[in-house]
Amino acid sequence: MTDKGLVVEDTFDGEAVSYIHLADGADINRVTIEGALMVDVKPWEYSTTYNQFHQGKVMEIHFKGQLRYTIQ
Repeated sequence: MTDKGLVVEDTFDGEAVSYIHLADGADINRVTIEGALMVDVKPWEYSTTYNQFHQGKVMEIHFKGQLRYTIQ
C-alpha cells in the first residue's frame, strides 16, 4: 500500500497472464498498468451470498518479464 493505492508487482521468467477481478461498480480507469503487452476486459460473475450473483469485470493482463499495476 502506498498513498496512491494498492501496488502489485509481478515478475515471471517468460510470458504470463495476471488477473484483476473487479466487483460491480468498480472503475477500471482507476487501475494504472505498466509493462502490459495486452489487456482484455471481460465480464465476470461472482456471488456474495448463496444463489445471488453479481456482474463484475475481470482484467486479463498479458505481460512478459515484469508487470506493475496500481489500483487507486
